Amino acid sequence: DDLALRLGDTLCPRCNEPSKRAEVVTQQAQKVRAAEQAYTAVWDACHTCQQSALDKVLCTARDCPGYYRRMETHRDLLAVHEEFARLAIRTEW
Repeated sequence: DDLALRLGDTLCPRCNEPSKRAEVVTQQAQKVRAAEQAYTAVWDACHTCQQSALDKVLCTARDCPGYYRRMETHRDLLAVHEEFARLAIRTEW
């Protein structure tokens, strides 16, 4: 099947079984969604603190817990996107 060919080099043999592939992809997609939501929540808090929802967040206050949370969620988001990209899922029809 086409999905097996695309995921064959990425997944271990157990996870690449037909009954498991969709579950693995769904779990990774859920991780991406959760990381995106966490990142958005931090950005929303920073925009509220800055009192502007349209401007770029310019805060670099190292004594602000939001600053560190923003950096942490950004790093987490990049890592989860990288994991998901390793699945090499092509969505073109």
